[in-house]
Amino acid sequence: MTCYSGRVLLAGLPMLLLTAALDAQTNTSLFDGTSLRGWHYSSGKSAQRFSGKETSDGRFFVSNGILVLADKNKEGKRPSTTLWCDRSVSKNYTLELEFRAAPEAIGYVVLHNRAIPVGDYLRRNENKHLKKFKSDGWNLLQFSVREVAVANGRRLTNQDRLQLTFRNGEAKATLNGKPIDPNGISMYFQLTCRCNGESIAPGSASVPRRGTIGLRSGSGKIEFRNIRLRETP
Repeated sequence: MTCYSGRVLLAGLPMLLLTAALDAQTNTSLFDGTSLRGWHYSSGKSAQRFSGKETSDGRFFVSNGILVLADKNKEGKRPSTTLWCDRSVSKNYTLELEFRAAPEAIGYVVLHNRAIPVGDYLRRNENKHLKKFKSDGWNLLQFSVREVAVANGRRLTNQDRLQLTFRNGEAKATLNGKPIDPNGISMYFQLTCRCNGESIAPGSASVPRRGTIGLRSGSGKIEFRNIRLRETP
């Protein structure tokens, strides 16, 4: 018998349900403030890794503890380029970073193959509802990815108790002591996006379990600092 108390992980067949105890949260700095160590460009099966302060095309570089996304590369062009973090993620986590954008600049934070626009929102007439955004100052971005369990069309909470048995080729399930259809149990990972505590587009979205973290170029200069990953099992 397997019991659920606020956390579900489904793998393979929908009848297989696993649980794990939460360990202490792991906090990791993804940018050391002095170099691009731990980041790379990728092309097909090859990867160009960086240990110095600048990418080969000059589009990303480190200056005074800040990771800078330049408006153009060394050739004066703006090709779409993504600086990928070497670390992949497959657990619940929160990514936090601070950014400052030049007037009307736009770039992207890429999480699990989804590109979230990051830039001078208000002067670009985007996310106009933001009350705390600083057009010429530093802003805090928070991206959370959490596994979500759903039973009979309802999202489960820490107060719910799910029991699943599998015996003689037959699965049975109860939710809070009442029988339910085990085929109605599902799990997905949900991404939520906030700037200075306020929701930004896309607000929330379903994403694959495993993914990578990247910074993608756009137009205009954007600066990043204090890039931190807080991960839980």
